[in-house]
Amino acid sequence: MRISIKILLPRNGNQITEGTRLAMTNFFIYMVLGCLTYGLFKLTHWVRQIGIPVPLPVWLVLFGTGIPCFIFWFQYGKAFGSFVGDRRFSRGLSLSALGNLPGLAFTYILIKGDFLSVNREIFLIIFVLYIMFLIMMPIMVVLGTLDNKKPT
Repeated sequence: MRISIKILLPRNGNQITEGTRLAMTNFFIYMVLGCLTYGLFKLTHWVRQIGIPVPLPVWLVLFGTGIPCFIFWFQYGKAFGSFVGDRRFSRGLSLSALGNLPGLAFTYILIKGDFLSVNREIFLIIFVLYIMFLIMMPIMVVLGTLDNKKPT
């Protein structure tokens, strides 16, 4: 079974509707990646408590989650840019600002998350990952919007 990414890409040049679609997609991405990252780090922490010295899988998480997200965001911006004729930068920036709202919400929840009983080391790694996604998402969407080649 092959999942097509074209279902998630923009269908018009309206930054409000496409920004909302990007925000919903990012909400799902942040939920899935957060759960997978937390589960992987928690599993590693338990293995460490048993006495097996294993490093935290930070590079695995970065390569496994970061690169696909960056590619998706760039392709989303590229598809959006194919519908936009003028003011590509400002439209791409408004699209990415609206699409980045779930990232801001998740970062706020992490900052105010006193209710989380998580190892401090794991919490800081997950927090840095979310900050990285929060910063890189608008950059990748704007760069994709500025790309003049037709999306594939």
